[in-house]
Amino acid sequence: MDRAGFLNKMVQMATPVLDAASKGELRKKMTVEQMSGAAREKFAGLEAVARLINGMAPWFELEINNSDEKVLRDTLLDKARLAVNGQVNPLSDDFTDYTKYGGRFSQILVDAAFLAQAMLRAPNALWESLPQETKENVIKLLEAARQITPVTSNWVLFSTEVELLYRKVTGDYAEGIIAQYFKLFDSWYFGDGWYGDGPHFATDYYNSLVIHPMLLDLCDEAPDLLPAGSMDRILSRAQRHGEVLENLVAPDGTYIATGRSLAYRCGVFHLLAQLVWQKRLPDSISEATAREVLYTVTEKTLTNDSYRPDGFLNIGICKSQPKIGERYICTGSLYMASAVFLPLGIAPSDALWSAAAKPWTQRLIWC
Repeated sequence: MDRAGFLNKMVQMATPVLDAASKGELRKKMTVEQMSGAAREKFAGLEAVARLINGMAPWFELEINNSDEKVLRDTLLDKARLAVNGQVNPLSDDFTDYTKYGGRFSQILVDAAFLAQAMLRAPNALWESLPQETKENVIKLLEAARQITPVTSNWVLFSTEVELLYRKVTGDYAEGIIAQYFKLFDSWYFGDGWYGDGPHFATDYYNSLVIHPMLLDLCDEAPDLLPAGSMDRILSRAQRHGEVLENLVAPDGTYIATGRSLAYRCGVFHLLAQLVWQKRLPDSISEATAREVLYTVTEKTLTNDSYRPDGFLNIGICKSQPKIGERYICTGSLYMASAVFLPLGIAPSDALWSAAAKPWTQRLIWC
């Protein structure tokens, strides 16, 4: 796969969601696959839009000179802005009613945080360029999310992420909340790049899906609120976990299927994709190696069998595997897979895309 193929994979994933959501028709067109009785329909639209554009955000923000790619990007960006409006506009058929579905431990907090992360990653494309009414409605969503009590787990970082965007766009923030939650998470560090998901260790991909990416956001957006030395510590731990992720990929692009939320597919490599995009890889991993890892796991997990006939993702890792989905998983959740595409925020002319392929650890060992 090359950059063009990687881009095509993202466009294939994005098009059904953004086509429907930009017209306020996502709720009507995206049938929600889920565990029987899970009742995730009310959240599915916000999940799909927020998670999808989170992975696309750096590409939306990128200055693109290639005319064909720029036309494609601008078209999808326009649709993404309309999709955001549909989720927060009470007059839209796609409106996710945060006033109705809020409360303790609400899913609204999770996807308000992913929307916030997208806007922090693309402040010009996904925030400054929004109509004023849409901005005001996004702020109302953030204000509702700020009232939700997070579970004592990676969820405290969702509250932190919401607070970071709220601070950026209003100038107001709860300094004590950010400091308290950072101190709490710092106390959950077990070593060798691994945080606990709360006070207990869990063997899953949440260090990559949520924990390290959102801690890096805290470094970038609010360094003034962190204790001295915290930023270097956060980055070195994230880089070590990036090495762990690289080591987990087998020669054929498969990886250890363990723990929760495996239906996020290649999105479980969120952290590695972020380290590539932000030029923060550890010295032990070359850009060409990381690129090949991301290419290969994407090819393995986003096949034609990963999509339903209507173009939306199905629950599974590499095909339709509905039993993999936990009760909190539904069609909207699956767009966390978009996180793998963060490196598309690097210009096409960058050496990342043209450097000769270099094998990753397991391919070097076994091939």
